[in-house]
Amino acid sequence: MLDKFCLVDLPDKDRLIGSAILSEKSNIILSDEVIYLFLGASYSILFTDYLHPDCVEEFMHHMAEAGEEPVTFTAGLKHYDGVYFDVSIVMKTKYIADTKYINIDLFDIGYMSREYTSFAVGDRMIKKMVELSGERFFYYYPETGQIYIYQCGKTLFKGSMELYRATRLEQGCIEDSSMEQFRQMCDAIESANGDGFFKLNTTFCNKDGDDTFRSTAVRFATIEFNSQVLYVSGFLTLGESVSGKTAYESVRTDLDPLTGMLNKGAIKEYAMKALQKAKIKGTLATFVMIDLDNFKTINDTFGHMFGDTTLVNVARIITDAVGERGVAGRVGGDEFFIVLEGFEDGDPAIRPLLRSIRSHIEWYFKQRISTVKVTCTVGTATFPLDADNYDDLFKLADHCLYVGKALGRNRFIIYTADRLGSVEDILNSNTVVQMSSYVSEAEKYEHLREVIQRFNENVSNSDRLRETLDTVMREIMDCYDVDAVQYISADGRYIQKADYDIDEPTRVLELYDTYKDRIEPSGYISIGNYENSKFVMPELVSYMVKYKLFSMFITEHRALDGKFLGIFVYTTHNRYQVWSSFDTRMLLTMSKIMEVAVTDF
Repeated sequence: MLDKFCLVDLPDKDRLIGSAILSEKSNIILSDEVIYLFLGASYSILFTDYLHPDCVEEFMHHMAEAGEEPVTFTAGLKHYDGVYFDVSIVMKTKYIADTKYINIDLFDIGYMSREYTSFAVGDRMIKKMVELSGERFFYYYPETGQIYIYQCGKTLFKGSMELYRATRLEQGCIEDSSMEQFRQMCDAIESANGDGFFKLNTTFCNKDGDDTFRSTAVRFATIEFNSQVLYVSGFLTLGESVSGKTAYESVRTDLDPLTGMLNKGAIKEYAMKALQKAKIKGTLATFVMIDLDNFKTINDTFGHMFGDTTLVNVARIITDAVGERGVAGRVGGDEFFIVLEGFEDGDPAIRPLLRSIRSHIEWYFKQRISTVKVTCTVGTATFPLDADNYDDLFKLADHCLYVGKALGRNRFIIYTADRLGSVEDILNSNTVVQMSSYVSEAEKYEHLREVIQRFNENVSNSDRLRETLDTVMREIMDCYDVDAVQYISADGRYIQKADYDIDEPTRVLELYDTYKDRIEPSGYISIGNYENSKFVMPELVSYMVKYKLFSMFITEHRALDGKFLGIFVYTTHNRYQVWSSFDTRMLLTMSKIMEVAVTDF
C-alpha cells in the first residue's frame, strides 16, 4: 500500500470506481452500487471502516478541511476479499438543503500492478502446463527476434528467426509442396500481429532417427499486456505420415480454442468420471452452470472480437476462482460448466466460491465497460444429494440457471426442493423453467409463431389487422405478466392500447427523447425496479412514482429510413417486474411484429 497520503494529479477517469456522498461523520448517504460491490458491504455503512487503519486519521482531517475545490489524495481501501487496494480519492464539499456533505470520487490506481502480477502468475502456470504436456512448443520474442522451441523441458532450437528459416530449409525438413506455407508461417510469427494456424508437411528427427515427413499443425497466438506485445507462443503437433494418410487436423481436440478451457465434450467426459469417483468414495460432486447476462448486447455494441476478449477474461476469472477444487469448461457461446469436487460441507462451502465468481465478473467489467452491464447468472446441483446421474444433475443445474434468469439475472441459484419444486416435477416437465407468469419458453415461442401467422393472414385488411393487434396486446399481458400495453405515436395520439390509459402520453414521449441516447443500440428502456434507476433516469422515475407505475418497458418504432414513429410501452401497476433476457428478446420481437399493424394508422 502507498504510504499515507500524497497530493497527486487527477487520476484517469477511465479508472473511476464510483462516487458517493458522505455525512461529516463518514456515513455513506448515497453511493453508486459499484462501491458497495467493491467493498462487499450492505447499505448505511461508515466509509472509514473500510479504510486502512493508518489512513483514517488523515482522511477525517481532509473531511474537516474540505471545501469547494477538490482535493486529491491516496489511501488503502479494503476490497471485499480482504485485500487493501490503492485508490485515489477526490474529495470536495457538497451542500444539500444547507446541510454540508462530502462528495468523493474513488479511482483505482493500483490496477496495473495487480493485472501484471495476475498475468505473470497465469503465464508461468501455462508455460509449466505446456512443458508437462509433452507437446513441441515455441516462443518468439519480437524485441530480440529470437525463437525458442522446446519439448519436455529440452531445447530443440534456440536462435534468430532468420537462422531458424535457413536451418530448416538447408536440412530439407520442409517438403517442397509446403515451402510457401512455411514462408507464410514464419512471416506471420515474425509480424507478431494476432493468431495463426498453418498446416504443412515437415519432419523433426526423433531419437530413433525417424525423419518421415508428417503433416504438422502449427497454431500460435500473440501474447500482449497493456497493449504491448510480449511474445508469440504456439504448438507444433506432428500427425500421421503424409504418405497416403490423412493429415492431422487439430492441435488439442479436448480444448476450447478460444478460452483454453475444456470443450463441451471433454468437460462432459470429466464430469461423468467425477461422478463415478464420487460414488465410489462416497463424496460430493457439484455441477455449476454459468451464463453471461447481456452477452448479445456486448457483441452487437462492441463487435465479436471484443466479445471473444470478454469470454477469454471470464474464463480466466472462473478458472482462477475454481483453482484446484474442480475443473471448468466452455459448453456454448457464453455458457460455462464447472465440476466441483471435495466440498464435503455442500451448500455452505460452495456459496463463497459462487459469490466470488459473480462479483469478480461484475467488478471486472464495471471498470472497463460503462455502457453495458456484464454480469452472470449461476445454477448448481449436487451429487448425490439432488440427483444420482449425469443427465438429471445437469438438468437440475440448468433449471436453476434459468430460474436465476427469470428472477432478474446477476445471481446464483442453488437447488433446493422447498424453493424450486421436487426433482421429479422438474425432470418430468417439458421445459427447463417456468417464467414469472408461469408460461414456459416453449409456449412463448409457439405463441410468437401464432402471432406472426395471424398478422400475415390479415395484413391486407386494416380492420382485421387492428382487431388482431388488440387481441395480441391482451395476450402479451397474460403471457408476460404485465398490466398494460400501449402504443403511442410520435405526435402523442393513441394508436392502440390494452386496458389502462397511460397518463400524459406526450410526457412519456418527452422522457423517451430525454433518455434515448442511453438505450442505443439496444432500442429499449427497461426499469424493473425504479429504486435502482432513480439516479440514472430521475425524471422517468418521478413520472412512474407520480402515476404509481412499478415497472416499465419501452421499445421504439422507427421507419426503414430511420424516422421515429412512436413507442410501445409495457407497464406493471402493483408489483416490480424484472424481465428475463429471454422475455426481453421476445418483447422486442413482438413489438417489431406489431409495428406492421400501426404503421398506416
